[in-house]
Amino acid sequence: MAKVISRLGKKYSQTGPAFIGLCELENRRVLEDLVAQPALAATGYGIVHYDSPDRRGVDVALLYNPALI
Repeated sequence: MAKVISRLGKKYSQTGPAFIGLCELENRRVLEDLVAQPALAATGYGIVHYDSPDRRGVDVALLYNPALI
């Protein structure tokens, strides 16, 4: 997943996406592990995580590139 995200939008911008919305996440740790992958680590994506009250235990989140805000 990190490899795919790192390649998004490269045709148009070397910095990649400014924002990436995610859903159906298990927890914040999944996001922390994702942005720590070598393909994404240099981007420095920040994390906005919402611990959903959904009874299935799935969360939503936003990754953002602080250099582009």
